[in-house]
Amino acid sequence: MTYDAIILRLAGPMQAWGAPTTEDTRPVYPFPTRSGLTGLIGACLGVPHDERHRLVPLSESFRYAVRRDTGPYEPGIMVDYQTIQNVPTADNKTRTVESPREYLVDTRFTAVLVATGVGSPSFDEIERALLEPHFTPVLGRKCCLPTEPIFVRRTATDNPLTLLAATAPGSGYVWSEFAREGAGTIEVRDVPTPYFRRCYTRTVNVFQEN
Repeated sequence: MTYDAIILRLAGPMQAWGAPTTEDTRPVYPFPTRSGLTGLIGACLGVPHDERHRLVPLSESFRYAVRRDTGPYEPGIMVDYQTIQNVPTADNKTRTVESPREYLVDTRFTAVLVATGVGSPSFDEIERALLEPHFTPVLGRKCCLPTEPIFVRRTATDNPLTLLAATAPGSGYVWSEFAREGAGTIEVRDVPTPYFRRCYTRTVNVFQEN
């Protein structure tokens, strides 16, 4: 079977692909999440924040695998300690709380998206939006701007993982919705829903590409 595929490059000094929060802490996953990629593409398409129901069919329109590319720098995590003021308390007062927020630093990813044939919009519309975005695409949070063009190319493939491996630099850790023999699996809660900050869980295959 041949798949319609889009290759993306996600590079920047800081990235923040949000993981489930605990209290006031804002952790990140070590890879671009399904909700994060859907939001990035949605921004390019011009989907406003108050129309998150449109992100559900967008998420259903593709499957993907993403690789953290090997490079000259060792990826790491930076923590930014912010404060939130006027947080309500149980005794009807307010307080200021500290909110540690994690960011991936010195990280570059390559992603392969393949069309599923369901959901919307089409890959033609997604390609146009990535080349001429309506809103500025960011790598998770507003302060995380890309330093390279996100759209690499559109192609056809009968094996998304083979396409990913053939795309430079060709090595690194891979998180994939496509199965591969010998891969480990993790559960990730990042599938978009119409509800604010609520996601479904999916199984992701993890392996290292040498």
